[in-house]
Amino acid sequence: MTGRHFQLVKRAWLAALTACVLPGCASLRARSWNPPQVVRPVAACKLLDDAGGASVAEGWYCEAVRLDAAGSASAVDAYLQCAVAAWPAVEALASELDAVQPAVGSPALGSGRDSREWKLYHSAVVGLITSAQKCGRWSPRGGLTAMGPRGLAPLETAYHGFLWAPTEFGALNVVGEYAAPQPERTYRRDGVGVPLVVVRSDVGPQRPFVQPDRRFAATALVRPVWTATGGSARLEFYNPLCESQVRTAAGVAPLAGDMTAPIVYAGVNLPQAWLEPFLRPAGGGVDDRLYMLEPYQPGKIPVVFIHGLLSDPLTWADMLNELQVRPQLTSRYQFWAFRYDTGEPFLTSAAALRRQLAELRMYYDPCGGDRAASNMVLVGHSMGGLVANLQVTYSGAALWNSTSRIPLEMVRTDAATRAALGAAFFFEPNADVSRVIYIGTPHLGSAWARRVVGSVGSALVETAPAVAERHDQLVRDNPDDFSDELTRRFPTSIDLLEPSSPLLNAAAKLPYRPGVALHTVVGEGRYTVGSGPSDGVVPVNSARLAGSSSEKFVESSHSSLPRNEQVIVEVLRILAEHARVVDAGAAETVFCK
Repeated sequence: MTGRHFQLVKRAWLAALTACVLPGCASLRARSWNPPQVVRPVAACKLLDDAGGASVAEGWYCEAVRLDAAGSASAVDAYLQCAVAAWPAVEALASELDAVQPAVGSPALGSGRDSREWKLYHSAVVGLITSAQKCGRWSPRGGLTAMGPRGLAPLETAYHGFLWAPTEFGALNVVGEYAAPQPERTYRRDGVGVPLVVVRSDVGPQRPFVQPDRRFAATALVRPVWTATGGSARLEFYNPLCESQVRTAAGVAPLAGDMTAPIVYAGVNLPQAWLEPFLRPAGGGVDDRLYMLEPYQPGKIPVVFIHGLLSDPLTWADMLNELQVRPQLTSRYQFWAFRYDTGEPFLTSAAALRRQLAELRMYYDPCGGDRAASNMVLVGHSMGGLVANLQVTYSGAALWNSTSRIPLEMVRTDAATRAALGAAFFFEPNADVSRVIYIGTPHLGSAWARRVVGSVGSALVETAPAVAERHDQLVRDNPDDFSDELTRRFPTSIDLLEPSSPLLNAAAKLPYRPGVALHTVVGEGRYTVGSGPSDGVVPVNSARLAGSSSEKFVESSHSSLPRNEQVIVEVLRILAEHARVVDAGAAETVFCK
């Protein structure tokens, strides 16, 4: 068997073994993402017709489709003219609808949306956006260019409700029909405009800790604009999470929006996103990343989601889908996520998160005056809960003493290795974290780590060469000075989930920072031989935590906990409680000038 074939077999075996018991299993299921439906042009039409605006729109649409098929950039201008010509009819239809629509859901538009004018308008906006990108008429810096009296010129563009700068609007993906196992619920709204998934460009403002290709929801519409010098058109983008209506000359109309689409779009290529960081961790936490889902918002409390073993941040798809559509929460909270290589020891990932939380706070709030940022909430699933736990506890010398027989300063190694060991084993709790929610966290380990599935999974993890070399040096130059757990080999994440692990047991006994509120969600309904009641992976007695402010038992498999409806409701309850507590102790927020 060749090396390549061995790698393929290894990955297939690991995926098959873990599909039913570990968090990454949901990402193996199929997803689909399809373009939106548009109307077909009539069989025969004229560019202009005396019958009125609707026929003019029909003519422009017919021409636009013809030019588009021929690969002509002039299709952009024809689609724009069609949308402008159809706007009055769309506006008239929209004015007949109920002006007050709910922020989420799928309100009915009645027969209006079935009219030819309505379909022509929306098809034209779809064509405008897709053809503009295809023909190079759209860019983050220049916006959309259209043909005017003096040649090509930027189209007037307006942005409503976004934290993103106009130059951060990169690729515009028109939303059509899609299907995915996560999120289970879809939040979309019918109305005027075309829902989009926007991919953030890298030509906008420098925003540390924001993903360069972050995806976010938008709704696009085109309307005519009349000025003293004549008529023109304006392209408008709305944030559907903030805006649910659009004002027209005929009154207020519902604004279309699809708030779930960006989450589904981001998960299209998910299978590779969680497996590789487990099989081949970069080592030393170099690839671990804390990032914000939106630009930093002073005055809003950060909630940091930390995924579990064999998973990635999209394990929180359902929860984020529910949180983001609730204005009472989004007005108080900003959501962050921590992605880490799950094959490496959780001590390494915890050190990376500790460092990056401090760096983010120093960059965006150097004076430390943002009181909301000092009341952070961590939400950890599975092994992510262990990473969170090491943000709110005092290490003392307990972790080090569980692995070494000599003090750190006596270890024979280079300065860089000593510093890395110090960061992982010695730390103070983060004073900015005031609440932690543990979901299916194996505080006392999991029996799966010692069984075949755990042993095979651990054996398949490839230690990074630099990490393996550093480990060999420590063991070679410090004989008999480290525990068997560390001497045997560089431990993987699964090794440290073994219930008998000295390091895991030492971590479970670390004292908490006073004032930190702890909450536990415990999965049950399964039975694990030798461990008793469990969620199929983590025993109930391992997921429970003495001193918790609340404890919620949920009948669920381990992998389903983050998307379980009862768990989501519990997190919503805890966040509402946290906001009340923060408000009760509110003080003036002071920022640097």
